[in-house]
Amino acid sequence: MRRAGGATGRWWRALGWITPTLLLMSACGGVDASTKGQQAVAPAPGGDEAAPGDLSGLVTAQDGQPIAGALVSVVDAAVLDDEPAAQVKSGADGRFRVSRLPTGRYGITVTAPGVTGTRLEVLSHRAETPTRGLVARLGGRGIVVQGAVRDPAGKGVPGATVVATRQGEGGVVSFFAPVAPEGHYQIMLPEGRYDVAVKAPGHVAGGPEGGRPVTESAQVDMALRRAPPLDQAAPAEVVSWIQQQAMPLGGTEAGRGLADMAPIKAMVGNARVVSLGEATHGTREFFALKHRMLELLVTELGFTVFAIEGSSPASLAVNEYVLTGKGDPVKALQGLEFWTWNTEEMLALVRWMRRYNENPAHKQKLRFHGFDLEDPQQAVHALLSHLRKVDRPLAQEVSAQLRPLDNEHDVERYPQRGDTVMRATRAAIVRVAEQLDRERPTYERRAGAAAWKLARHHARLLQRTEAMLADPRGGAALREQGMAENVLSLLDLEGPDAKAVLWSHNVHAQRGGQEAYPSMGEHLHRTLGAEHVVFGFGFNQGSFLAVELNPVTGNRLRDFTVGPGDVGTLDATLAKGGVPLFALDLRRAPADGLVGGWLDAALGTRSIGSVYRESSPASSFRRSAPRGALDALLFVERTTATRPLASVRRGRPPSPPPAAVLSNPGFEEVNGRGAAAGWTAPLLTLDTTSTDVATSEQRPRSGKRAAALRVVPRGPSTVGAHALATQTLDAAPFRGKRVRLTVATRVEGLSAEGRAQLFLETVGAKGQPIGYADLLDQPITSTAWADHGVALDIPSEAATLTLGLVLIGDGQAFFDDVRLEALGNP
Repeated sequence: MRRAGGATGRWWRALGWITPTLLLMSACGGVDASTKGQQAVAPAPGGDEAAPGDLSGLVTAQDGQPIAGALVSVVDAAVLDDEPAAQVKSGADGRFRVSRLPTGRYGITVTAPGVTGTRLEVLSHRAETPTRGLVARLGGRGIVVQGAVRDPAGKGVPGATVVATRQGEGGVVSFFAPVAPEGHYQIMLPEGRYDVAVKAPGHVAGGPEGGRPVTESAQVDMALRRAPPLDQAAPAEVVSWIQQQAMPLGGTEAGRGLADMAPIKAMVGNARVVSLGEATHGTREFFALKHRMLELLVTELGFTVFAIEGSSPASLAVNEYVLTGKGDPVKALQGLEFWTWNTEEMLALVRWMRRYNENPAHKQKLRFHGFDLEDPQQAVHALLSHLRKVDRPLAQEVSAQLRPLDNEHDVERYPQRGDTVMRATRAAIVRVAEQLDRERPTYERRAGAAAWKLARHHARLLQRTEAMLADPRGGAALREQGMAENVLSLLDLEGPDAKAVLWSHNVHAQRGGQEAYPSMGEHLHRTLGAEHVVFGFGFNQGSFLAVELNPVTGNRLRDFTVGPGDVGTLDATLAKGGVPLFALDLRRAPADGLVGGWLDAALGTRSIGSVYRESSPASSFRRSAPRGALDALLFVERTTATRPLASVRRGRPPSPPPAAVLSNPGFEEVNGRGAAAGWTAPLLTLDTTSTDVATSEQRPRSGKRAAALRVVPRGPSTVGAHALATQTLDAAPFRGKRVRLTVATRVEGLSAEGRAQLFLETVGAKGQPIGYADLLDQPITSTAWADHGVALDIPSEAATLTLGLVLIGDGQAFFDDVRLEALGNP
């Protein structure tokens, strides 16, 4: 769970609606709905009986015949969930009415048995007047999704509803269908891609079968688990069982011996992969316990690989230090570019690994790896470096096609590239992978077998990462699958005797799934079975490190402190055992009865990623069935926060508000530090603290100064790095027009893939990307001044327009004489 929004982020967080296939005959204006779950069969709309606030209409087939029993769902466009503000069914004459609907903006979807559903774009409604005359015409081409919804006992769940969500250019559309009492459902949807899930009162989706994406007619069976109320304490028998089975541990700090952890060896058994989860990314006791677990697994059970939820290519610098002692471990950890690894606790663990490897008595050396789908730019550069040694023509052939993934700036914008660029990038990766396989004997002769295996690993990683980036909606599921595949690739890389310890968040480590897709742990379980053992980590109260999001004061990394959870949570129940630090083998629990039933229920437990929302503590709890998800638990009653290394930047200032007009286009105006006024350099790395855009008096194009961007090589941590200068403008003056950015540019001392470029980018009112254009196919590599330009059409929904000057790779780039012109209508 790495990014803000993390692995459990959903695209339904910005609810909106796309072009209608319902016909809106008339509507009246307004904002804010609250009549959740209204059920009724309405009389005919439009007559004298229509009351203020009523919303009414007619459901028909394509031929105009009325449809009875259609489910009409009204969703508040301002609410960030899939709960309808109201639901009613059409009567025998096809008419429906929602009564007393509050003022608001609403979207409507309609479904009915045996006919394709439809939807209506957002309409405005006022509580003071009725909204009448809506006509929903069902039918036409579509897909059929059907299946069964059961609880763990195979029974239907009362009140269950299937929800199919579809992402469009304007946001999310949600269709609903009731589940029959015996558990069967069918929903007919307009053609498109949907995420199908299920919900029911007092239940949650029961694992990876909780739903899945569909693009065509499909059978989708789903499961629901009982979700006890968080304010309902566990049965006394559960607490008694915890007290009897808890295995106390002597402490969290490493270096205290391993005698108290001996019982854990039986929990591990003959596992080849042990996953260590965590309830937060910033808890000192979790990190220290994982250090102790690694010592135990390495020294007494023969584990040889340690892998984290981090970039595989970026971890190579850490692995080099662990194996050889070369390099600075602090800088190597910094190269992972995620604050959670840049801590005193992780540094102590890495140094312990180095000391272990230094001992000549330890013939089998430890390796350090990453398995996340992060930083494809490092994989690109590692792959191209290898190809230049074994097949220089191939490296030259594919380097241009790999540009969209060879630096951080372009990686972030890859989803906006469009099919043509994505197909070319994908084809280049496949070409390299196939050539590596075809020419393996030749390449191994030229660079060695180990180098070939690592290059093939990077090619596979690129394939997985590109697929994730190309599909933002399915990216979370692809990430889980890709991380599991990367773990298996690492085992293959290290040989048949390799045994791996994995470090990740609980949501990735556990079996089962997140919302509508299987977790990494579930994928590993399907492949490895009993050879994969999962330890979850939990706590009751205390402090942790996380990012606070604040658009006013800026985001910052800080300590948070929370008290005990509600009495019905897993965490609070474990705390009732009265042992401040213990391990618990969940496989020793009774199969049924009160204890077994409680462990099989979806219990609330804290799940905090890189971001914590202090204003909404309830959002940090997620539901999970402990015994189905985990083999064992390590529990800490009270925690403290991890300790960041000195290099970690604690804060990020807020972005400046959009300006009315372009300022300082010639970079002649500077502040007291000599930086260009009006221009901003976003903070890109952990060790940068300034948002200044530097200027230079060295050979400006005109006037006294030019902007000067520079990337200084610092080894692996700057591979694919970039420098950036931007201005963000109010898009209103440019809407409906084509805009051209022209900038005089020159470069000096570029690395192999280095280049300068320009870009224009538009963003909507909700922060959603709308348009992007750059010079991907026209890299700027000349040392002589020349004008370069890029153009973009500005749509009516654009809120801001950002113009950017970029340096990619090591070297320097100079910019001058910036011009922004509106060229008229596109």
